Amino acid sequence: MLNWYEDITVNFMIPGHTKFICDSFFGHIKKVYWKHKVNTINDVKNIINNSSNGNEAILYDNGINWNWYDFSAFFKNHFVPLPNITQFHHFRFSSEDIGKVYASKESGGVESCYKLLKSDNFNKNSKPDLITTVSLTEE
Repeated sequence: MLNWYEDITVNFMIPGHTKFICDSFFGHIKKVYWKHKVNTINDVKNIINNSSNGNEAILYDNGINWNWYDFSAFFKNHFVPLPNITQFHHFRFSSEDIGKVYASKESGGVESCYKLLKSDNFNKNSKPDLITTVSLTEE
């Protein structure tokens, strides 16, 4: 949409063949997470760092000035859901067909084109609304 790339291709493994090394790292985090209280970003950081030698928490801007955006509302306002998305494993986006996705069930298979944008007048510079956060009080 921003014309950074001519084509973007995204491929997902089929169910049952998704053993991925990152899954084991998340499993290590989950085991440590359930045994500890988590009240701060530093608590999360410590859990990640102590879960495995391969895990390292990296805090954006040292955890300060983090912004949260309402992507759910943004997508709902501007895009339609892809019907039967779980049956597809291969997706291609083209700068020549802004707002459309080409989806196929198998690698090199027949692609079906779906229009995802609700309006052809989409402003590519629009951004999701910022979600205001409130710090916790001692109450």
